[in-house]
Amino acid sequence: MSAAPGPFSAIVLAGGRSSRFGRDKLAEPLAGRPLLDHAVRSVAGVARDVVILGPGLPVSSPAGSMAVPRGVTVRFVPDAEPFAGPLVALAAGLVVLALARRRAWPLAAAAATLVAGVAFASVFTSVAPETHFFPEEIAFQEEQARLKGGLPAGNGTISLAEPSIRSHLRSLREDAEEVVRHPQGFGLGNAGAVARRTDETLLAGESNLTEIGAQVGLGGLALFLAWSLALLAGLVRVARRRDEATSWAAAGVAASLAAVLALAVQTDAVGVPWLAFCLWWLGGALVVPAAASLRAPAPARARGKGATTLRAE
Repeated sequence: MSAAPGPFSAIVLAGGRSSRFGRDKLAEPLAGRPLLDHAVRSVAGVARDVVILGPGLPVSSPAGSMAVPRGVTVRFVPDAEPFAGPLVALAAGLVVLALARRRAWPLAAAAATLVAGVAFASVFTSVAPETHFFPEEIAFQEEQARLKGGLPAGNGTISLAEPSIRSHLRSLREDAEEVVRHPQGFGLGNAGAVARRTDETLLAGESNLTEIGAQVGLGGLALFLAWSLALLAGLVRVARRRDEATSWAAAGVAASLAAVLALAVQTDAVGVPWLAFCLWWLGGALVVPAAASLRAPAPARARGKGATTLRAE
């Protein structure tokens, strides 16, 4: 490792739930140090500024226990949208934009998004760069292979049997079953990022929908969905009006809302406060005035040019 890092910055992606690993993989010891430390020390040899990006706190203090060269700054930045998967959500937003504006090009963009995403996932394992491991890492992987057997079934990165996809679907199913078993909910703070920050037992964390259901019950979840879908329908109606400025704004917010609601099925997108507050506020700010203008009585109009009103004396 170089003793004089260059004038570069590096980002260490430390996300993931470690669901397949079975425990926090960042804290897993390798040659006497956590795996996260090894990654940080490697990039600290060439970068003067190292940023650790992840959904939770690092396993060791960046300013203390990590052995990095003198003059290297290591910072931790919490991931604003942990575990997000935007491909299908982006396509859903584009479809809503097409419906709201009655345009064909967003549909083509949605199809292109899905095709490009699936194509990239299909060929990624063939075109991706090779990973090089340290001898200690190879020894650890061989030990795990002996303990756990061969690779799990599932060919390709888009197969439902692929380990990552299977683990996400299993977590989603388990969270949904927990909500159904306890339809009254467990109260606020028992799911999602809040439970992680307060060291509560995590009752749901795979989906915003199951997180809401685990906290406020099936009734609260139904109310949230009804409110969100009503707001989405109102935005689509506003987008189809003839006022170009308002209609384009409503169409954009409708597409964004649809994308976030799609993301919420599998991720914690709505749990990002600024996103939820701003998006729902913008939606209401566009829908409420439009609805009020439709309810207002139309001004009296003359029945004909030069028409007069006769009043009986």
